[in-house]
Amino acid sequence: MMNKKVILCLFLVLAIVLACQVPDISLNNTANGQNNGQNIAKTTPEIIGNPFNLSVGNATVRAFPVGLNIRDDASANATVLATAPDNSTVKITGILANGWVSLCWQKICGFANARYLSQ
Repeated sequence: MMNKKVILCLFLVLAIVLACQVPDISLNNTANGQNNGQNIAKTTPEIIGNPFNLSVGNATVRAFPVGLNIRDDASANATVLATAPDNSTVKITGILANGWVSLCWQKICGFANARYLSQ
């Protein structure tokens, strides 16, 4: 018969293993063979990991002094459509798997990096 300390240790190890499991996210490859995550962001709007604890709804821009770039795709290399000033309010319409959100600000809808928003 196992003693209580061994059982407790096994339980703790199991709890740690279960807590550390990450969902399997397979990103689609681009035409040149590089894996940039853009395809899954466009096809998977549900929350898959949300390190900034954002949700659909209003959020405040926290990007002093330059403001928040709203882009035409969920990539730092995408074209900037507009820049929302610091402390302005945007409406998050989706949380993407790559740390970006889809949002709208003053009738302009696009994508922005979630790290510059708070709720």
